[in-house]
Amino acid sequence: MANERGLAQNTTQSAVPNSVEPFADISGYVGHRRVPRRPVSCRIGVLIGGSYHLANAYEMGENGMMIDSPIELSEKQLIVVAIRVVNVVQGVMLSRVVYKVPANEPGQPIKYGLQFEQIGFDVKRMIRNFVASNRSSENVVDRDEIKAG
Repeated sequence: MANERGLAQNTTQSAVPNSVEPFADISGYVGHRRVPRRPVSCRIGVLIGGSYHLANAYEMGENGMMIDSPIELSEKQLIVVAIRVVNVVQGVMLSRVVYKVPANEPGQPIKYGLQFEQIGFDVKRMIRNFVASNRSSENVVDRDEIKAG
C-alpha cells in the first residue's frame, strides 16, 4: 500500500506484544535487576499501614532492598522504610513490595524485595557509594553499629 508521498508502507502487524508481562516469580525479577545490591545486616524501621515496626535488612542497592517484616506484606503494597547505618546512609524511602521469598525452613523469616518509589538524590548517592565500595569491612554491617531510624 502507498501513502500520500507514493512510498510503500508496511501494513503487517508485529507478532511481538508492546508490553512485557510482569514477573511471575523471584527468579524472573532478580534476573532483570539493573543495579547490584550488597549484603547488609541491620535493623530498619518500617511504617506499614500506620504502624511502626522494626525489621531486618539483608541486601541493599540504590533502587531497592531485601527485608523481613513482622507483618505479612502483599505484592505492590506501599511501605515507608527508615534506615540509619552509621557512616554509610541515613534516610527515609517510600517503597513498594515487588516480590516475596518464602522461608526455606520453619522458623526462618519470609523475606520481601522492595523497590524504592521515592528516594532523595543524596540518599541514593550514599547507597550507591556503599554498594560500589570494595572495603571488606563494610560487606556486612555489624548490628551493634546500627540504630533504626
